Amino acid sequence: MRSSTLVALATLTPVLALGQATTSVLRGTVTDKQLGIPLAAWIDVHDRETGETRRALTDATGTYRILGLSPGPHDVTATSLGYRPQRRVAVQLVLGERTRVDFALERAVVELEPAMITAVAPLETDRRNVSTPVLENEIQRLPLNTRNVLGLAAIAPGVRSYGAEAGRAIPSAGPLSTARMVNLYVDGVEWKGMSTGQLVGVPAAGSLLPVDAIREFRVYQNPYDAEFSHGASWVISAVTQKGGSELRGSVFGFQQGRALVARGAFQQHKPDYRRLQLGANLRGPLVRNRVFFAASYEAQATDNFIDVVPGRPAASPGVWDRYAGSFPAPFRNSMGVARVTALAGAHTLDLIWSGRTLTSESNFGVRQLGVMLSRAAGTTSSYSVTSFQLRDRWAAPAFLNELSLHLLGNDQVDAPLQPGPALRYPGIQFGRTSFPVTLAERQVGVSDKLSLAPRVFGQEHLLKVGTELTRVHGSAYQPTSRDGFFSFTTDTSSLPATAQIGMGYFDPTSTADARDTRTGWMMSTYMQDEWRPLSPLTVMAGIRYDVELNTLHQGDVAPWASDTVLQRVVGDRYLNAGDRTNDVDNVAPRLAAAWRITKDDRIVLRAGYGLMYDRIPVLGALSEALAWRWRIYVLQNPGTVDAAEVRQRIVAAGAASTPNLVLLPDRLQTPSTEQWSVGIGHRLSDRLALNLDFVHQRLTHLPVTVRANAVNTVTRKRGLTSRYGDLLLWGDFGDARYRGVLSSLTYAGSKARVNLAYTLSWSESEFGAVSTSDYPDSASYSMQASDADERHRAVLSGFTELPLHVEMSFVAIAASPHPYPIVEGTDVNHNGVLTDDFPGGMRTARRDGLENWYRTIDFRLGRRFAVVHSAVIVTAEAFNIANWANHSEYQGTRSLLGYGSAVGDYARRQGQIGMRVEF
Repeated sequence: MRSSTLVALATLTPVLALGQATTSVLRGTVTDKQLGIPLAAWIDVHDRETGETRRALTDATGTYRILGLSPGPHDVTATSLGYRPQRRVAVQLVLGERTRVDFALERAVVELEPAMITAVAPLETDRRNVSTPVLENEIQRLPLNTRNVLGLAAIAPGVRSYGAEAGRAIPSAGPLSTARMVNLYVDGVEWKGMSTGQLVGVPAAGSLLPVDAIREFRVYQNPYDAEFSHGASWVISAVTQKGGSELRGSVFGFQQGRALVARGAFQQHKPDYRRLQLGANLRGPLVRNRVFFAASYEAQATDNFIDVVPGRPAASPGVWDRYAGSFPAPFRNSMGVARVTALAGAHTLDLIWSGRTLTSESNFGVRQLGVMLSRAAGTTSSYSVTSFQLRDRWAAPAFLNELSLHLLGNDQVDAPLQPGPALRYPGIQFGRTSFPVTLAERQVGVSDKLSLAPRVFGQEHLLKVGTELTRVHGSAYQPTSRDGFFSFTTDTSSLPATAQIGMGYFDPTSTADARDTRTGWMMSTYMQDEWRPLSPLTVMAGIRYDVELNTLHQGDVAPWASDTVLQRVVGDRYLNAGDRTNDVDNVAPRLAAAWRITKDDRIVLRAGYGLMYDRIPVLGALSEALAWRWRIYVLQNPGTVDAAEVRQRIVAAGAASTPNLVLLPDRLQTPSTEQWSVGIGHRLSDRLALNLDFVHQRLTHLPVTVRANAVNTVTRKRGLTSRYGDLLLWGDFGDARYRGVLSSLTYAGSKARVNLAYTLSWSESEFGAVSTSDYPDSASYSMQASDADERHRAVLSGFTELPLHVEMSFVAIAASPHPYPIVEGTDVNHNGVLTDDFPGGMRTARRDGLENWYRTIDFRLGRRFAVVHSAVIVTAEAFNIANWANHSEYQGTRSLLGYGSAVGDYARRQGQIGMRVEF
């Protein structure tokens, strides 16, 4: 009843909001140049691409504000009776920014042509959120090795990014080292999955969108705008290209071969590597000045290689040498975006489609829980993402309503490269226990947003309210350990210490029981007001409410809900008897303020505070439900690696068998972050700006697990009960913290833009490299420096136009060493697992010294040639041009030889040549 009432109230709420995720605001004043008095004037804003014109009239103070403008170049004209008109040409409006354009008009007896003033490139200092824009010129011109558009977020302070050897990388920010608790908005639609905080489509594997399809995006470290949610660590908001009145297009190709790639430090010989990237774009009118289209397509085919460096045990250092080397990891990715935009008076209609399919072989050559994964432990993957959006934007100068219907589909299939049993030794692992995995989810939602800009009691206000309702449906197929998982105590052991096997409870002869389906609802609503209580002071205050309903098997009864043994050892709160409740108290206040010290906005002080809720761990509920029907059993000292024999023993044992269980409590709190910041923005000149912010984030209620009831390897007894095997208990007590000083110095000229970003940060967490670390004791969750604790990072990026039609761009990064996970490698506490045996109680270690810094310089040169109404641009790029050896991993198992030494590389020097034809 309570949940249904909340949904009903949400759908009846007036749905208003400015859609800052997709638009910009233009504001300013008009005065008499001689007397300085405010003027009543008309402001006309002309979109240079579509020809659309928006008009506003200044108020009694000479002030105007126009909402809901699309990012891009606009001409802005001020007209007043008895004054010469004035026009600012090609004013660049930036996503999520409040651009100010002031006019000082001259008296004129007769009508004259407008005075033309070329607009200065945008420099941002007056903002409420801690955020950084990535502009169209940067997206198009900066060198981007893998052409993963999210990789360009690395130029923003506070973002960590590395050039992965096999191209599998995505930036991270905040206290977590992986891309969790992040949200991506594409044209205002969330591309957030149902799992444990990740985006859809595994963007670390490859770009979700064509680079040329993105107009610009903004990186938010601390977003205080109430419109944003589900990004407890950070948020990216992107908008796609729209068509215009002129037909424009391009085709391009980039090629990289074996000769252009340096040999890695752990490669015995240079692999036969090759990569090809192709794409095409076309934008223009369908009906002139009325209907426009934009389409982008990009395909990538890469024959990657991944290095495998096994551990070297003291007893037999060369036992795994035959499994070392460079192994093929092919990658294929296809992406497309199509958008149709129609102008109908005050309405703008958009139909936006995007799709992406990716196949790859990967997930080997890295360490998992201290163990190197051989190629036989790798996976073959197929990922698909599809998005549809139908949107109506109804705009007036001080009014904007945005109604949107959207569908998001996400399909992921991961299967083992070599099916069969998984064998784990301290130095290497063959096979994978958790694959195959098939995930499918569908999200269908509707949202309506409106913004109003009234003047109340002489003060300007920007009122925003919004509501969104989304139906989510997910299904999973995961026959964990169907082929058996065998763990060995030493690298020279001939027989396993444990055997793990998965079986169906109702149908033990097939994998039909290894499936689960979930359907639920997400609802959110928010209200916000922005006003000026004093002329130099702007205050933004809002509140947001988010809730997910019935995605954690609320109402279902677990098969063991009435088991008296489990009631005794774990309590009723972990035994779902149909009384699991929804977390419905997710109220998030937001408050931010900006104080303009100078009247021309050159120096602005700012501060903010807010709560941000993410998404609940639906993956936990899927795992729990799978365990109801697909049981995992563990045998000690099985004396065999034959999965069929182990399965027969389990069937013969019948009721005496001890399955592993996954248990969720009666309520899981939604992960959230409490964030605050203070900062200053100083426009040093018309072309140079400095921004400095101190940010603080504390993430709480992060999903973690405790693997209880482990076997004591000395007594051979389980800690809680002999009736069951391991009890994987989900909880919400994981915490993490981040503190950072984020600074940037930006130069914006007519032919160049250069940005220097520096970050000084500290990251701590209560868990290891991943949140669900499966520690056998909750005491292992202690706050320590996490593997995201990078400390120093400097990024210099930019582009410039040189003589002879030459373009140059670059991205240079220097970052101090980040910690790496460490374990003893031996079962010190005799609980049957190696993941909680830490040297000196520390989960991570750091290789200090300048030689261990991450250093790279990516560089691009392009020459433009004019050819019959078109242009041909020939480019040459070099990534990690100095070929610095940046190590991605270190040997973190103390019982193995080479403890603390490097065992993995980030990308070595690579070259690339390309050609682009624009028309």
